[in-house]
Amino acid sequence: MLAAAVAAATAAALLLAVAAAPLLDVAHAQSMPAIGNYTAGSGPGEFRAPEGIAMYRNGTIVVADTGNHRVQVFSRNGTFLFAFGSEGNGTGEFRSPAGVSLYRGGIIVADTGNHRVQVFHHNGTHALTIGSEGNGTGEFRSPAGAAHLGLFRQFVVADTGNHRIQTFESNGTFVFAFGSRGNANISQFESPMAAVHENPGDASILVADTGNHRILRFDYIGYTSPLVFPREAYGSHGTGAQEFDGPRSLDHWVAGRVIIADTGNHRVQMFGPGWSPGTNDFVFGSRGNGTGQFLSPEGAAIVPSRIGTLFAVADTGNHRIQVFHLNRTLAFMLGSNGTGNGGGAPTDGNGGANGTAVPPPAGANGG
Repeated sequence: MLAAAVAAATAAALLLAVAAAPLLDVAHAQSMPAIGNYTAGSGPGEFRAPEGIAMYRNGTIVVADTGNHRVQVFSRNGTFLFAFGSEGNGTGEFRSPAGVSLYRGGIIVADTGNHRVQVFHHNGTHALTIGSEGNGTGEFRSPAGAAHLGLFRQFVVADTGNHRIQTFESNGTFVFAFGSRGNANISQFESPMAAVHENPGDASILVADTGNHRILRFDYIGYTSPLVFPREAYGSHGTGAQEFDGPRSLDHWVAGRVIIADTGNHRVQMFGPGWSPGTNDFVFGSRGNGTGQFLSPEGAAIVPSRIGTLFAVADTGNHRIQVFHLNRTLAFMLGSNGTGNGGGAPTDGNGGANGTAVPPPAGANGG
């Protein structure tokens, strides 16, 4: 017990030094039948229906292990570092956390089943709790995503069950809410499950309007008298390129590129600025349990790293995380068959091993 505690504390200290659709049916996600050898587990490095994922600029991976009511942290080569949280409604406890994101101050967790958002320091210690159950200002119903708006130093929350977006000051004080239930225009939502700023330092918010099968972009002015301006809607319901079936999460990359977990189509899609085709845009994945195949993926993240740009997919129904190079070759897997330590050695994208430890740069992937 003492050795395990020391190891966890050491890993947490290391990370701290390095880092400067319909409503989600959690019960259904946790009971999804495993495909092949991919089974749920509760040990270190194992998952039960993981839904949220985020990556530091140094390649460190943070996973919302939804069915195990905790968050797990892994090094850039897939080694388990530490976990925090357990089932409950106390400070630092979770009920089916569906979303996780990063910013300079720490780790943001959408504590979905407890109808709140919790913020943690990079080592997993609790810093702030925002919200409670309800439909008033500053209250939530099953929030599935939260992020940080670096330009205004505010938090933005996808208030999924209330079909709206809310923003908060860095101390948790309510700032602004926008949206209502519907699909008549791009100011309405149906169970939005993610909201992020488009690029660090800008004033745009992207929303995964899950139940309406589309992505929305807004201009947000978060000063003394906040304002929001609807700009564009992307996508429609379908299986083709630039079409979606219940997209549940998204993440921004440099130059306005965005990666989206196209959950119902069992794939991810990436697009460039203005939704225009670009060199690095792709539609990737299909239903299954092989490499590059997914079962209802609910999270996606992308970040430049020391071994090139990586993107990671929370392969929810297969109870694992898959990490890829930008050319779509597998870097490594986490939790694939209950090994408890993450997975195999990473590759450099050309078939070569690349497990050498390199001191990563400081900083989180966020504003």
